[in-house]
Amino acid sequence: MRPKPPDGYESWLDFAVETFDTRVPWLESIFSDDGEAPDRDAMREAARVELRELKAKAQRCTRPPR
Repeated sequence: MRPKPPDGYESWLDFAVETFDTRVPWLESIFSDDGEAPDRDAMREAARVELRELKAKAQRCTRPPR
């Protein structure tokens, strides 16, 4: 049996996206050769967008054909 996600989250994936640590990828990027460090809020928002897109695709795949 799968454990229930924390209160306030629809799924564990929602929880993971909202709470993931952006510090490590940010630190890695600031020490990279290109010197382009993405904004940590932008990283989290990108993950939110990807999750919404994934959910929309899943919804389309589960709809009965017309």
